[in-house]
Amino acid sequence: MSSSFEGWHRASAGLPAHFAARVSGRVRVPLFSCMVAYAAPLGLPLDGLTFHGGDTLWFAARSASKPGFPAGGEEAAECWSLVSTPGYACREIASTPMQDADGSFVPQSDDYLNSVPGPTLLAAFAEAVAPMLEAAGRAMPSVVYSQAQRWGSAMPSAPSWEGAPVELMGVTYQAAIPPLMRPRPPGDEADFVASDEQRLYYAGDFCSRRAPGFEAAALSAADAAAHVVRQLASD
Repeated sequence: MSSSFEGWHRASAGLPAHFAARVSGRVRVPLFSCMVAYAAPLGLPLDGLTFHGGDTLWFAARSASKPGFPAGGEEAAECWSLVSTPGYACREIASTPMQDADGSFVPQSDDYLNSVPGPTLLAAFAEAVAPMLEAAGRAMPSVVYSQAQRWGSAMPSAPSWEGAPVELMGVTYQAAIPPLMRPRPPGDEADFVASDEQRLYYAGDFCSRRAPGFEAAALSAADAAAHVVRQLASD
């Protein structure tokens, strides 16, 4: 999605304005994430958590729960991925913008990421799992590594969902947690953007009317590839 931004954004692909406009109007759901490694396993009886009622942390997942991931022992470090709420991300982007006063892109720096959003997400996670650790008679292991990341265009918001849009420096973001399960709307509209005359094709979940995520992105890419094959065959 960032590639459809105007030239101020470092990830801009320089797409023609009339082409990019077919995607850039989708409202962005921004997030911050943090990868953290603890010196030892937390010993939690689950691989992931969602957090309700808070305004900072949305969900967390244990990296070793991925299929095929090698199992570690009791002394091995344990990694978790922490993901913020869209509301927290909007507040952070408002206080530390992605653009400066003249509209130039402001790169994220590790000094900022690992001193503001990273520690905030770590603290929220520690507070949330503290009761489970206490019940199991375990202490929170020390952090041996952490790295936060700004994800300004993490997901697209559903066009039909009102939510809580926020405009920051000319870009509309969604501050509310979006519905992640929704049926694809009826109709024959393509799940990709194409300009056969210019040989430009854009795929991904921002082009799709399905729920955002890997599945929508992969199906969008498959549909776009099939369209290109048909175009080549007709030529």
